[in-house]
Amino acid sequence: MMCSVQRRSCLLLSTTRRYSAWIAAKKQSKAGGSQAQQQQQRAEPTDVGRLFSDERVQGLLHKLTGVSVDKTFANKRISQAERPHYALMSVQEIERTREAMTKDALERLQMVPFVEPRDSRPEILSDDKEIAGFDKNKFVFTDITFDVTNRERTVVVREPDGVLRTATPEERDRMNRVYFERPYSPPFPPGVFSDSALTEALNSDKHEFVLDWACWYYEPDNPEFVNVARTVYDHADKFKKYDLLWATRHYGGLVFYLVLNRRIDGVLEHYAEQKKASEAADLIRLYRTAFTDWRKAIKTGDSDVQIIQDYVEQYCSPQSKLYSFLQGIAPELALGSQRSPQGPRKTPPSSRKPRKMTKNLSLVRRSNNRVKPTKAAKSPTPEYDQPSTSSEDAERRRRQEAADTGKLYFESSHKDDDWAPTTATIFKILVSIRMSAGIWSTISDCDEVYNYWEPLHLLLYGGGFQTWEYSPLYAIRSYLYVWLHLFPAFPFQALLPHTKVTTFFFLRCSIGFFNALADLYLYLAICRRLGKGVGRLYAVFTTFGTGMFIASCAFLPSSFSMTLNTVALAAYLDRKWFISVLATAASALVGWPFAAVLGLPVVVEMLLLKRHLAAKFVLYAGACGIALVALLVAVDSHYYGKTVLAPLNIVLYNVFSEHGPNLYGVEPASFYVKNLLLNWNVAVALAVLGLPASAFVYRSKRPANWDRFLPVLLPFLSGALWVAIFFSQPHKEERFLSPMYPLISLFAALGLDAVYRYGNWKLRKLEAMWNGLVLGTLALFVIVSLSRSAALHKNYHAPIDAYMALSEKLTKDANESGVRLPSSIRVCVGKEWYRYPSSFFLPHALGNSKVRLDFIKSEFAGLLPKRFENAPLPQATRLVPTEMNDMNREEVGRYVPVNSCDYLIDLETPDSTLLEPNFADKPTEWRSIHKEKFLLAQHSHPLYRAFLFPGLSQQHCRFGWYHVFERIKPPVTTSKI
Repeated sequence: MMCSVQRRSCLLLSTTRRYSAWIAAKKQSKAGGSQAQQQQQRAEPTDVGRLFSDERVQGLLHKLTGVSVDKTFANKRISQAERPHYALMSVQEIERTREAMTKDALERLQMVPFVEPRDSRPEILSDDKEIAGFDKNKFVFTDITFDVTNRERTVVVREPDGVLRTATPEERDRMNRVYFERPYSPPFPPGVFSDSALTEALNSDKHEFVLDWACWYYEPDNPEFVNVARTVYDHADKFKKYDLLWATRHYGGLVFYLVLNRRIDGVLEHYAEQKKASEAADLIRLYRTAFTDWRKAIKTGDSDVQIIQDYVEQYCSPQSKLYSFLQGIAPELALGSQRSPQGPRKTPPSSRKPRKMTKNLSLVRRSNNRVKPTKAAKSPTPEYDQPSTSSEDAERRRRQEAADTGKLYFESSHKDDDWAPTTATIFKILVSIRMSAGIWSTISDCDEVYNYWEPLHLLLYGGGFQTWEYSPLYAIRSYLYVWLHLFPAFPFQALLPHTKVTTFFFLRCSIGFFNALADLYLYLAICRRLGKGVGRLYAVFTTFGTGMFIASCAFLPSSFSMTLNTVALAAYLDRKWFISVLATAASALVGWPFAAVLGLPVVVEMLLLKRHLAAKFVLYAGACGIALVALLVAVDSHYYGKTVLAPLNIVLYNVFSEHGPNLYGVEPASFYVKNLLLNWNVAVALAVLGLPASAFVYRSKRPANWDRFLPVLLPFLSGALWVAIFFSQPHKEERFLSPMYPLISLFAALGLDAVYRYGNWKLRKLEAMWNGLVLGTLALFVIVSLSRSAALHKNYHAPIDAYMALSEKLTKDANESGVRLPSSIRVCVGKEWYRYPSSFFLPHALGNSKVRLDFIKSEFAGLLPKRFENAPLPQATRLVPTEMNDMNREEVGRYVPVNSCDYLIDLETPDSTLLEPNFADKPTEWRSIHKEKFLLAQHSHPLYRAFLFPGLSQQHCRFGWYHVFERIKPPVTTSKI
């Protein structure tokens, strides 16, 4: 007779249990039971969840479960029949299809975790006697916030007697089903889980159906799920219906449940009837792993026969039915039976004394029937080798599948029960932060303006500045990269052609939006491959890092490569090889050629570690490379007027030219170190710690192999190679670090997660301390990062504000009646030429007036940009400009006289020279019409200028005025005739 669900509730829902709810209670005498019973109960495992998650236990359960493609994909009743698909296949295609089906079947066989039921005793929140008797019904209050998980959702109940308490598990689950309905999940349990219906279903051999529905309807830690599962397992064991659950996701749970309750004799008899010696030995190995009260330990070299012999010797007598069944598996056991006609004493295993080996038994152990373990046949558990060599290939494939479907610290994905924010939550946060960066971050590199914003302005509005890199003589910049940004910019420009500033910010936000999508993809890939704990930490680092605040919205090839390398890394973790290869190729060819270094993981894994993928890699890389090179050559040849491959030209210039980029500044390695510390603070140290710390924790879990650690090792090596290359180059710029920013976030998350896991593992009593350490580290990172980002905006945003004010002033004058504008309005800039935010901040045309920017002479003695020729496209880009060189040699033809300027943009500083005078001191010539505060770095404290300290930074930093000057025209004098 099956156990009643109600009769077990008092045991399963106990808040303080001495033994696991999965283990049946032992009947004891009034005196407390015999000494043997008490000793046996002390040996019962109490941490069932941890035992079930043990890698050795999981490996044995997976082997015992088996794989049956026919059973896994058997026809099932569905709402609508699917149309069959027929295909003509070759032998190789059939094999590949079978392998794919086997892989799919393995994924469907992920076992339901064994966890203890939740505490059902509610917590009393308050007892308000003044409202007692207000109503006869209970009031249930439920937090229906969409992003809150069902487990963390707040549900409280107001009793009629005025008591306010937390909800019981049954009430909580019912409210979740009411407000967040799922198909086939009514608020109240279906009738199949009642005692009578459950008995009828099991008598009809619907064990798998009942367990599948229970898994869908209940959580694994729901007390009712434990009741139903135990009832099904007891019925299957009582009536020997093991085959009903074999090769299903529930067979491992059945075997584990029977092992916990020391009831494996029925399963052993079942294996004996089917002549499955290997399975019987594995079941005994599992039993030995759960219980340590054996007088003999299983050694590495023990064969299946020897393990079965030890079990029979300890637990069975020759007269027992099990002994007869086991003789069918190992006939050699008959030799050992001659020595003891009465069999071993039926005393508890812990009280038996070891006996000497008889002569006949020693012959069995030396016989040729004993299978010798081979080095190639490794068990998924480190405790012993598998003696059978017939399943070597299957075992190897299983281990490979485990590496592909498991996670960093978990052999199977379902073991990762950590909390992680939902996709919608991360998407909202990332998009919000990236949009804020698009609006509030500054332009920190003049290359972004003159090499990318200005050519884009040319393509959109027909004018802009040209650098020597875009001269057809050198052609080291690709128009394809600029041309790609026409897609988000052109529709907006077509709708609002006179709002260039709005187009500018819209495009920056679009760049940030695509970067947010890439970060979201990587976050999901990390959760799937490395663990939810690593994923949520990565989300914090990549969202709030100042490096991402600067680079995520920058119109630079390095930022473009950063986004695409994020996609490539995510696809690599997801084993989507084509996407990874395509993103890496586009990052290197369309974006920045040197970013190909970060494609090392997919190259090494496909070419060296998984050589069966080498042909695919060659095919994918060849196809992507040919397609992208053809597109590059077509676009650039069109604009340059000759056959051009820009990525090749930039590599030749930077690597093989005599002067190369060193003309534009040489910095020590400390330049990069300082920038990393400013933009990533504690994340830098955590990223350096990421590989060794995660490797140490991974090794501490005694994995069968290091396959699951490759997604950590290979990206780290690519990042280390990047650091080695760029730290050794004399010419250094902050933007060169951008492509490795996702790796910094990833390895900072790995490092912090590893420290937390190791601390909780070794010092469980200090769990609160380790939680505080993680939260404190994250809080420090977020606060310092926000302080740095706020300081960058507050200290250096003045140029954008000044040019926006000038644009608004000119537009306002043009719209006012009675104000006559000259045919040409000249805006000049001297020493502040490199902070020019682009031609998007100057009105393109004001009626019959045209606005243009020109340079006046300053202390700068290098090569300044020159305007594109006034010609239609593509002629404007094909003409070779005069007064251009690649030696950064000054061309004096760039300058105009200061007295020819109508407006002047300049920063007022205490350090004035003859070429850089203080124009604010010339009130008779220039009038300031707008000014913004701008940090004077050389006159400010390094710490207080780098970070924003409210109330303190203002005291320790010095600011100058960023002016928009208007020239004061001399009055017109008239003479009387």
